Order: sequence, then C-alpha cells, then structure tokens
Amino acid sequence: MLKRTVSPANSHRQTGAASTLAKPHGDFRKLKKNSILPIAMKQTGLYISGMSKTRTKKSDARQRLVETAERLFYAEGIHSVGIDRIIAEAGVAKMTLYNHFSSKDELILAVLQYREEQFGNSLAKSIDRYVSKGLSRLDAFFAALKDWFKSPGFRGCSFINASVELADAGHPASQFSTAHKVKFRELIHEIIAETVDPKVAQSVTPAIYLLVEGAIVTAVIQQSSKSADVAKDAAITLISAKSKKK
Repeated sequence: MLKRTVSPANSHRQTGAASTLAKPHGDFRKLKKNSILPIAMKQTGLYISGMSKTRTKKSDARQRLVETAERLFYAEGIHSVGIDRIIAEAGVAKMTLYNHFSSKDELILAVLQYREEQFGNSLAKSIDRYVSKGLSRLDAFFAALKDWFKSPGFRGCSFINASVELADAGHPASQFSTAHKVKFRELIHEIIAETVDPKVAQSVTPAIYLLVEGAIVTAVIQQSSKSADVAKDAAITLISAKSKKK
C-alpha cells in the first residue's frame, strides 16, 4: 500500500511542488541532431504512433487517478480514503499509480492543482453568465458563490478542508492551499476595484475576503446557501460606509 512520505528532515517542506516530483530519466532534447534514435523511431512509426499513444494512455490514466481522488477526497476526506480505493475506482493497476505518484502526498497535491483549475474555470463562467444578465461583477460574484453553495454534494472549500485535515503548514498541499487563498483574495480585490475607488477597494478587501471565507464555512455547517446573501449585504454595507468617508 502506498503510504505518505514522511522523513525526519521534513523533506516535503522544500519550496515548490516540483521538488516533490521524480525527475525524468532522460531528455530527448539533449540528443544530437544526427542521433540514430529519433530517425529510427520515425522510420518505424514509433515516434508518431506508438510513442504518442503511450503518452496518451499514461496521461489518461493519470487524469483518471486525479479525478477519482478529487471526487473521493472531497466527498469523504483525505484521510478516510485509501490508495487501494482510489486505484479500484479509477480502474488502473497499482503500478500505474506508482508510475505517476511516488506517495499519497504527491497525489494530494496533484488533486488540489486540478481542483484549482476546475474551480477557477467554473467560477469565471458563472460570474460571466450573471454579468451577461446585467449584474455588476460584484453582484455576479456573490450570485456565483450562492450557486456553488447550492450545488449537489457541496462540502465547502477543498483547500480549507485539506489544510485542516493535513494539519501541517509545511506540507506541499498546505503550501499550495495557502497560495491559492492569496490568489482568491486578489480576485476578490480585483472585482471590488471595478466597482469602487481603488483606495476604498484596498481598504475593504481584507474584511470582505473574511466575509466570503466565513460564508463558505457557514454554508457547510448550516447546509444553506443563505450565508452568501448575508456576506453580500455586509460587503455592500461596508463598501458604502467606506465610500462615504472618502
């Protein structure tokens, strides 16, 4: 069974996700131009068909592992889901997982990277949809937030959940979650800045960011989307008050 990588030296505290990943054994870009290997591969069709198909299969298998782990981690929790369960539901061999991830920690990080991309795309589309209906981006943001809270299987923020479960600020996944929250806060600031004076936006962003994060947690605890409306009303009240003082 694949286990979490833990060392006395806390090797996972190295900066950046790349430090946790195994380096490739070779690099075809370093081959000389007259090397026989690329020529032979092209002549036999391996370069175009065999190699590309192999890469596609590996990529597909990795994606299935990540998507399966993301679904299970979000629904049941990181520590509650074992590697064998992920392998079984992804429909891949155990060696396939070893080929892509040397530890559960690496898989957790890959899941959060995938989740960030999916969440960002979904949120952007939802905001754009409401903007096209005539809402300001700020109103559209809170409308999109409410839709997320009402979505089937909503269990809050994957990045908050991971940070709480891992309980290790030095874990690569925890560090990635922290970086994600910085970007999320910047997004909120950009949206507010489109509506009000830049100085006002700078002043109210920290409080509104906390309102949003609190709304996410409250939505999980109360199993209700109403916290999005409460956060929106409080944000508008704060912006209005700060704008009058300007």
